Amino acid sequence: MLMPSIKLEWSANSNIRNEAVRLAEPILKATAYLAHATRERITNTGRAGDNRNFRRYDKRTAAIRRKAGYQTRFKDFKRTGTFWGSLNVRLQSPTRASTRFSGKAGMGGKWGKRKYRSREKVHARAKKLVGQGRFGEAAEVMRTGQAKTYRRIGNADLARILNADERLSIMQPTANEIGVAIEDMAAMLTSEILTAQSIEQSAFTVARRTRSAVRRANKALAALGSNRRV
Repeated sequence: MLMPSIKLEWSANSNIRNEAVRLAEPILKATAYLAHATRERITNTGRAGDNRNFRRYDKRTAAIRRKAGYQTRFKDFKRTGTFWGSLNVRLQSPTRASTRFSGKAGMGGKWGKRKYRSREKVHARAKKLVGQGRFGEAAEVMRTGQAKTYRRIGNADLARILNADERLSIMQPTANEIGVAIEDMAAMLTSEILTAQSIEQSAFTVARRTRSAVRRANKALAALGSNRRV
Protein backbone atom coordinates (compact mmCIF):
# COMPACT_ATOMS: atom_id res chain seq x y z
CA MET A 1 0.00 0.00 0.00
CA LEU A 2 1.52 3.34 -1.07
CA MET A 3 1.06 6.56 0.81
CA PRO A 4 -1.13 9.17 -0.84
CA SER A 5 0.42 12.44 -2.01
CA ILE A 6 0.32 14.76 1.01
CA LYS A 7 0.38 18.52 0.62
CA LEU A 8 1.87 19.60 3.94
CA GLU A 9 4.24 22.51 4.43
CA TRP A 10 7.78 21.52 5.36
CA SER A 11 11.05 23.23 6.20
CA ALA A 12 14.61 22.14 6.93
CA ASN A 13 17.33 23.12 9.34
CA SER A 14 19.33 25.83 7.54
CA ASN A 15 22.56 23.92 8.23
CA ILE A 16 21.42 20.89 6.19
CA ARG A 17 22.86 20.74 2.68
CA ASN A 18 20.48 20.73 -0.29
CA GLU A 19 21.69 17.28 -1.31
CA ALA A 20 20.87 15.95 2.15
CA VAL A 21 17.38 17.44 1.88
CA ARG A 22 16.89 15.67 -1.45
CA LEU A 23 18.05 12.36 0.02
CA ALA A 24 15.66 12.81 2.96
CA GLU A 25 12.57 12.97 0.72
CA PRO A 26 11.37 9.48 1.81
CA ILE A 27 11.64 10.51 5.47
CA LEU A 28 9.80 13.78 4.85
CA LYS A 29 7.04 11.97 2.95
CA ALA A 30 6.60 9.35 5.69
CA THR A 31 6.47 12.02 8.41
CA ALA A 32 4.01 14.09 6.39
CA TYR A 33 1.79 11.05 5.88
CA LEU A 34 1.72 10.28 9.62
CA ALA A 35 0.88 13.92 10.42
CA HIS A 36 -1.87 14.02 7.80
CA ALA A 37 -3.34 10.65 8.83
CA THR A 38 -3.38 11.66 12.50
CA ARG A 39 -5.06 14.98 11.73
CA GLU A 40 -7.71 13.32 9.55
CA ARG A 41 -8.40 10.58 12.14
CA ILE A 42 -8.84 13.03 15.02
CA THR A 43 -10.92 15.61 13.15
CA ASN A 44 -13.20 12.95 11.61
CA THR A 45 -13.51 10.40 14.43
CA GLY A 46 -12.05 11.85 17.65
CA ARG A 47 -9.92 8.74 18.19
CA ALA A 48 -6.41 8.70 19.66
CA GLY A 49 -3.42 6.72 18.42
CA ASP A 50 -4.33 3.79 20.67
CA ASN A 51 -7.75 3.68 18.95
CA ARG A 52 -9.58 4.89 22.05
CA ASN A 53 -11.80 7.96 21.99
CA PHE A 54 -10.46 11.11 23.56
CA ARG A 55 -12.39 12.24 26.63
CA ARG A 56 -15.60 14.00 25.71
CA TYR A 57 -16.00 17.76 26.08
CA ASP A 58 -17.22 18.75 29.52
CA LYS A 59 -20.77 20.13 29.76
CA ARG A 60 -19.73 23.79 29.84
CA THR A 61 -17.38 23.48 26.86
CA ALA A 62 -19.93 21.42 24.93
CA ALA A 63 -22.60 24.08 25.51
CA ILE A 64 -20.26 26.83 24.30
CA ARG A 65 -19.33 24.82 21.21
CA ARG A 66 -22.96 24.05 20.34
CA LYS A 67 -23.89 27.72 20.65
CA ALA A 68 -21.01 28.63 18.32
CA GLY A 69 -22.06 25.98 15.81
CA TYR A 70 -19.27 23.45 16.42
CA GLN A 71 -19.84 19.69 16.67
CA THR A 72 -19.77 18.05 20.13
CA ARG A 73 -20.14 14.35 19.29
CA PHE A 74 -16.42 13.78 19.82
CA LYS A 75 -13.34 15.81 20.68
CA ASP A 76 -11.63 17.08 17.52
CA PHE A 77 -9.61 19.98 19.01
CA LYS A 78 -11.00 22.20 16.28
CA ARG A 79 -12.74 25.56 16.30
CA THR A 80 -11.24 28.10 13.91
CA GLY A 81 -9.09 25.52 12.09
CA THR A 82 -5.92 27.53 12.80
CA PHE A 83 -4.44 24.84 15.07
CA TRP A 84 -4.63 21.96 12.60
CA GLY A 85 -3.86 24.27 9.69
CA SER A 86 -0.50 25.16 11.28
CA LEU A 87 0.68 21.53 11.29
CA ASN A 88 3.90 21.13 9.28
CA VAL A 89 7.00 18.96 8.95
CA ARG A 90 10.53 19.95 9.94
CA LEU A 91 13.70 18.19 8.76
CA GLN A 92 15.89 18.47 11.84
CA SER A 93 18.87 16.51 10.54
CA PRO A 94 19.67 14.53 7.36
CA THR A 95 18.03 11.45 8.89
CA ARG A 96 15.41 12.88 11.23
CA ALA A 97 12.13 14.71 10.63
CA SER A 98 9.35 15.69 13.00
CA THR A 99 5.92 17.29 12.96
CA ARG A 100 5.25 20.58 14.69
CA PHE A 101 2.64 23.29 15.12
CA SER A 102 3.59 26.87 14.32
CA GLY A 103 2.18 30.38 14.53
CA LYS A 104 -0.42 31.82 16.89
CA ALA A 105 -3.62 30.05 17.90
CA GLY A 106 -6.86 31.42 16.52
CA MET A 107 -8.34 31.75 20.03
CA GLY A 108 -6.94 31.90 23.54
CA GLY A 109 -4.19 33.84 25.22
CA LYS A 110 -2.96 35.17 28.53
CA TRP A 111 -2.56 38.50 30.23
CA GLY A 112 0.85 39.68 31.27
CA LYS A 113 2.87 42.83 31.87
CA ARG A 114 5.44 44.60 29.76
CA LYS A 115 8.08 46.71 31.43
CA TYR A 116 9.42 49.72 29.54
CA ARG A 117 13.14 50.40 29.90
CA SER A 118 13.14 54.16 29.31
CA ARG A 119 11.00 57.12 30.33
CA GLU A 120 10.60 58.02 26.66
CA LYS A 121 8.89 54.69 25.96
CA VAL A 122 6.75 55.03 29.08
CA HIS A 123 5.57 58.48 27.95
CA ALA A 124 4.96 57.24 24.39
CA ARG A 125 2.85 54.33 25.62
CA ALA A 126 0.89 56.52 28.04
CA LYS A 127 0.24 59.06 25.27
CA LYS A 128 -1.10 56.33 22.99
CA LEU A 129 -3.41 55.03 25.73
CA VAL A 130 -4.72 58.53 26.40
CA GLY A 131 -5.44 58.93 22.70
CA GLN A 132 -7.51 55.75 22.90
CA GLY A 133 -9.41 57.05 25.91
CA ARG A 134 -7.83 54.49 28.26
CA PHE A 135 -6.95 57.00 30.97
CA GLY A 136 -6.75 54.53 33.85
CA GLU A 137 -4.25 52.36 31.99
CA ALA A 138 -2.24 55.44 31.00
CA ALA A 139 -1.99 56.50 34.64
CA GLU A 140 -0.89 52.98 35.62
CA VAL A 141 1.86 53.02 32.98
CA MET A 142 3.13 56.38 34.24
CA ARG A 143 3.06 55.15 37.84
CA THR A 144 4.68 51.73 37.39
CA GLY A 145 6.48 51.87 34.04
CA GLN A 146 4.56 48.75 33.05
CA ALA A 147 1.59 48.05 30.81
CA LYS A 148 -0.88 45.21 30.69
CA THR A 149 -0.50 43.07 27.59
CA TYR A 150 -2.54 40.27 26.10
CA ARG A 151 -0.57 37.67 24.21
CA ARG A 152 -2.21 35.10 22.01
CA ILE A 153 -1.05 31.61 22.79
CA GLY A 154 1.09 29.81 20.20
CA ASN A 155 -0.13 26.64 18.50
CA ALA A 156 2.93 24.75 19.79
CA ASP A 157 2.02 25.82 23.36
CA LEU A 158 -1.58 24.80 22.72
CA ALA A 159 -0.43 21.34 21.60
CA ARG A 160 1.55 20.92 24.83
CA ILE A 161 -1.49 21.97 26.87
CA LEU A 162 -3.68 19.44 25.04
CA ASN A 163 -1.11 16.68 25.55
CA ALA A 164 -1.01 17.40 29.27
CA ASP A 165 -4.80 17.56 29.49
CA GLU A 166 -5.27 14.26 27.63
CA ARG A 167 -2.24 12.67 29.32
CA LEU A 168 -0.91 11.42 25.99
CA SER A 169 0.46 12.82 22.76
CA ILE A 170 -2.42 13.75 20.49
CA MET A 171 -0.05 13.23 17.54
CA GLN A 172 0.57 9.58 18.38
CA PRO A 173 -0.12 7.56 15.19
CA THR A 174 -1.90 4.19 15.11
CA ALA A 175 -0.04 0.93 14.49
CA ASN A 176 -1.65 0.70 11.04
CA GLU A 177 -0.55 4.24 10.11
CA ILE A 178 2.99 3.46 11.20
CA GLY A 179 2.94 0.25 9.15
CA VAL A 180 1.88 2.12 6.00
CA ALA A 181 4.61 4.75 6.51
CA ILE A 182 7.33 2.15 7.09
CA GLU A 183 6.28 0.07 4.07
CA ASP A 184 6.32 3.02 1.73
CA MET A 185 9.54 4.49 3.12
CA ALA A 186 11.29 1.13 2.80
CA ALA A 187 10.32 1.01 -0.86
CA MET A 188 11.99 4.38 -1.48
CA LEU A 189 15.14 3.97 0.63
CA THR A 190 17.75 2.12 -1.41
CA SER A 191 21.11 1.00 -0.02
CA GLU A 192 22.79 3.82 -1.97
CA ILE A 193 20.50 6.42 -0.38
CA LEU A 194 21.04 4.99 3.10
CA THR A 195 24.82 5.11 2.63
CA ALA A 196 24.68 8.69 1.37
CA GLN A 197 22.40 9.68 4.27
CA SER A 198 24.84 8.17 6.76
CA ILE A 199 27.65 10.28 5.32
CA GLU A 200 25.50 13.43 5.38
CA GLN A 201 24.46 12.74 9.00
CA SER A 202 28.08 12.31 10.09
CA ALA A 203 29.09 15.58 8.43
CA PHE A 204 26.07 17.36 9.95
CA THR A 205 26.93 16.08 13.46
CA VAL A 206 30.58 17.14 13.17
CA ALA A 207 29.58 20.61 11.92
CA ARG A 208 27.05 21.01 14.75
CA ARG A 209 29.64 20.08 17.37
CA THR A 210 32.11 22.52 15.81
CA ARG A 211 29.56 25.37 15.94
CA SER A 212 28.81 24.52 19.56
CA ALA A 213 32.52 24.56 20.45
CA VAL A 214 32.96 27.94 18.73
CA ARG A 215 30.01 29.41 20.67
CA ARG A 216 31.43 28.18 23.97
CA ALA A 217 34.86 29.61 23.13
CA ASN A 218 33.42 33.00 22.16
CA LYS A 219 31.34 33.06 25.33
CA ALA A 220 34.45 32.36 27.41
CA LEU A 221 36.40 35.10 25.61
CA ALA A 222 33.54 37.56 26.19
CA ALA A 223 33.51 36.68 29.90
CA LEU A 224 37.21 37.54 30.02
CA GLY A 225 36.52 40.91 28.45
CA SER A 226 38.24 40.07 25.20
CA ASN A 227 37.08 41.42 21.84
CA ARG A 228 38.56 38.43 20.04
CA ARG A 229 36.34 35.82 18.44
CA VAL A 230 37.09 32.29 17.31
